[in-house]
Amino acid sequence: IRNNLLYSAKYSTNAILMRFYRGSIILPIIYGSTSFSINAPDGGRDPDSESVSNLLKIGLGLNKKIQDLGFFIFALQYENIKIKSQDNNTNSNLEDNVNILGFVSGGEAKFLASWLRVRGGISYNISLTRQSQYKYPDTKVYYNRISAFGDISFGLGISTEIFKVDFDFTEDLFYNGPQFISGN
Repeated sequence: IRNNLLYSAKYSTNAILMRFYRGSIILPIIYGSTSFSINAPDGGRDPDSESVSNLLKIGLGLNKKIQDLGFFIFALQYENIKIKSQDNNTNSNLEDNVNILGFVSGGEAKFLASWLRVRGGISYNISLTRQSQYKYPDTKVYYNRISAFGDISFGLGISTEIFKVDFDFTEDLFYNGPQFISGN
């Protein structure tokens, strides 16, 4: 007779976001931690598998007003993600360490007309991933990968005394179509 016919899983997450402002300088700091474990219905060791990930993201930015014409933003960011996964039934561990260095830049201008605003932005990230896999007693596999990814967006805003309309265009528009409620 089986006592437990269902898989059981536990999930927990914690995060903290801090932003510090001094004049035009912005310093955001994000830390997050997530853990997940799963147990099979019968047999094996409990938990059968578990995963823990940690995220640390630090940035330094500049938000500069350009007279009455608009503003400009530039920010550098560093992100570190560590993920450890363990399968207790096969005695294997998998560890990922991802380091991401990137920048974000953008701005808004209202030089064409007082009711029309034009925005643009670009972000670009370079990541280095180091993956280590251990299967006891002695198998070790190391894997390194460098990748780059970015995004470009632009938008228009119309602001009158009667109504305000905002349009935002990103490359996501071409792949997923417009999302009128969420703003892509």
